[in-house]
Amino acid sequence: MYFYVLVCYNPNGGGKIKKVLKVFVALLTVAVLCGCGTSNEEKVVKCTSSQKDLNNGYELKSEYTIYAQGNVVKSVKIKEVVTSDQESILSYFQITLNTTYENFNKEYGGYTYEVVKEENTVISNVEIDYTKMDLDKFSKDQSSIKSAMNDNNELTLDGMKSMYKSLGATCEE
Repeated sequence: MYFYVLVCYNPNGGGKIKKVLKVFVALLTVAVLCGCGTSNEEKVVKCTSSQKDLNNGYELKSEYTIYAQGNVVKSVKIKEVVTSDQESILSYFQITLNTTYENFNKEYGGYTYEVVKEENTVISNVEIDYTKMDLDKFSKDQSSIKSAMNDNNELTLDGMKSMYKSLGATCEE
């Protein structure tokens, strides 16, 4: 480090200032080298799933994009596409998805969503911002989510991937 050499070279002796600057530069060097660790690294993970229910006449494809800082999930974007030739199935999904997201947003916050029906599909686009959500209340009401959380009551990337995998999704980083 060029700065380190210039600061520590003092032709007049320098004494106390020289020692303080050496310590400062050493700490700065450690901070620069260690501060870029993986614990704060931004990660994006995509999980996808697909289900065909031939008995009820629909197909559901889901894509979950998880945004994390280190191992802590900050938000998830979800795209769900339901395809069916039956109007009653599409209406059911449209009403159920709208009601579910509306209720969750009222109860816990953090949800932005849009559910639209077009021809033979219902498409929902949802973003869940966990930094704006009441995770304490959410984890008390939805006890199964607790297994995906750390000791600070934050959703973990590993926990979220495990949850999606248990629902049949495939995840890739």
